[in-house]
Amino acid sequence: MTRLTLAEKTSIDDKYVLPRNSLERERLQNQHQIFTEAFNGRLIIDKTVKLRVGYRILDSGTGAASWILGLAENAPKAVEIVGVDISAAMFPDEIPSNVTLYETSFMELPPNWDGSFDLVNQRLLIAALTIEEWRTTISRLFRVLKPGGCIQITEVGHYATLYESTILPATKKCDEYCAAIFQKRNLLGFDCWLQLPVLLKEAGFMNIQVEVQRAPLGNQWGKLGILGAQNWHGVYRSMGVACLEEGGLDVCESQAEIEAVVEQARKEWDENPGVFIQVYAITARNPS
Repeated sequence: MTRLTLAEKTSIDDKYVLPRNSLERERLQNQHQIFTEAFNGRLIIDKTVKLRVGYRILDSGTGAASWILGLAENAPKAVEIVGVDISAAMFPDEIPSNVTLYETSFMELPPNWDGSFDLVNQRLLIAALTIEEWRTTISRLFRVLKPGGCIQITEVGHYATLYESTILPATKKCDEYCAAIFQKRNLLGFDCWLQLPVLLKEAGFMNIQVEVQRAPLGNQWGKLGILGAQNWHGVYRSMGVACLEEGGLDVCESQAEIEAVVEQARKEWDENPGVFIQVYAITARNPS
């Protein structure tokens, strides 16, 4: 039976670039599978974190709650899992009994949550936050963690390839869509993985670690690469559309152009071995 709790609407400006609909929910579920495989099945990145009875876990910016649902399959039932998101549009219809979802901003977490969570997870807000909003978010997450509690933040970087000679002009153009909309909306964007360790340290976190993995693109990687190509085809298309809605931002002129570029990029991934997206998992501890 669904247990869904809605908090008051947030006053935070929602800058999220990607859509919120059933297709995006499906894409996020596939993306969850890709990231889980990239980190060898680990939903909790820090191997020293062991779930115990009485643990309380927060998923910040939960979206479709894919990470929560995956974690709940193996976590003890006495572990409480809480998800928050500025929009409930992609919340699942059914959730386990030990899961609660709140429609609220992770920048407006209630005071009575202070020091109450053992683990905080946050994934892929590259398309949502400015650097100042990142600072606010990290300070809020620091506040709700217990002393010794762990935070893990997963973000993506640029595409890359195992072979320096590989040339991917359409994929590069797709990357330009992302960079243009990030700049237009003053989002931290692809600099996330470089800036987040600095921001975590500023907030008081210690034991900051960065783990880098690859999310494969294209059928030459097999099933996971095919799923990755499907996922990033959707991401890049949405980024192009967002640019077009902003007048093109000097990177695109029409919907037809975007469709052609994204299709060509997908062809590049299938025809060139070794193409992938860089994925960064940043972990840290609240020492207080």
